[in-house]
Amino acid sequence: MNGSNDGKAVLQSEVFSLSNETGNLLPCPSVGNDISVPHGPLEQFPKLSFGGLLKETEAGDTYVPIACGHNQAGGSKTLCFHLLANSFSGFTQLGSMIRIDAASVVINNGTTLWATGGWDPELYQFLERTDLLTLNSSGDGGFSVTSAPPFWNLPIGLAGHCIEVLDGNNRVVLVGGQVMSDVITNAWTIDLDNKTDNDGVWNGLGALRAGRCYHMCGVLEVHSTKILVVAGGLVLSPTETPLNSVELLEIRHQDWVDTVWIDGPSLPVALYEAASATTLDRSRLFIVGGQSHLTSSGQSVKHLSKFVFHLQCQEDVSSGGSYSCEWAKNDVEQQRGVSEQFATVLPPFSSLDTSSNYVCNLVHLIGSRA
Repeated sequence: MNGSNDGKAVLQSEVFSLSNETGNLLPCPSVGNDISVPHGPLEQFPKLSFGGLLKETEAGDTYVPIACGHNQAGGSKTLCFHLLANSFSGFTQLGSMIRIDAASVVINNGTTLWATGGWDPELYQFLERTDLLTLNSSGDGGFSVTSAPPFWNLPIGLAGHCIEVLDGNNRVVLVGGQVMSDVITNAWTIDLDNKTDNDGVWNGLGALRAGRCYHMCGVLEVHSTKILVVAGGLVLSPTETPLNSVELLEIRHQDWVDTVWIDGPSLPVALYEAASATTLDRSRLFIVGGQSHLTSSGQSVKHLSKFVFHLQCQEDVSSGGSYSCEWAKNDVEQQRGVSEQFATVLPPFSSLDTSSNYVCNLVHLIGSRA
């Protein structure tokens, strides 16, 4: 949600339908795209670039889209909102730090948003500390915010990284990111349920083949194999260069097969700062919008993408039970090209037509400021 759009102020949501037959996205014409701003002028609305779907209880079946971000021009700390009835509301401050280019993941079986890292210009630091956000059990749409335990700190201060949960049991992976003026190849995993004291450490995984920041991540599943996908991103040195490379890491039966990343199918376009969302059954990873570079008159020019791609991995019976992955471009496009945004997949919540075979279940929340 929210980012840059050629320097123009934009705040909107787009809702797509996921076809059960083709796996592609389709327009949702019955859903409005205008979002009301809960406070102040649009120029001061936070750049909402991380969030997730939260439930009030583990047994609950109602999900609320949460989005968080910061606008330095607005003089605010990091704020979080929920989207209800096409309106942002329930905003609250997320801890005491500014989190620019942070990343988040939903843990504790869907009840807690874990906000990690980011750049704090007031402290002039890449942050290690993390915060936790939950919905109030009173049902009033409010939030409760607490600082995560010190032993949940990131292994190093990071921004522009990605973090994914492997399952509801709080097994989390952290990949790549920016440290000072360069990117890293590091990846780590942690079991939050078993990390209960200050002596605990993140477990290092094998290094990425290419260091990157502002990349897109997701976890797909083919039978008993979970596949961690790292796609695109940006290299900062010697010049800013977007990547189309994709790296994969297999996890079988809750154990790492090895810590060697393998090359996946390249993105159709080199992209960074795109929104990414994985379907609830972990069959497809969607990449929405983002930023790329085009060559014009011999110079590299930043370009905002409107495209939507999805990656699907399937079992390859002919090769003895391994899998193959392939990107596909969806016919639907964003209304505007936007980077630094947020997307999420909802459980089916409203059928467009009794004769249709799909429901609206991919919510793409975007916005930007001048």
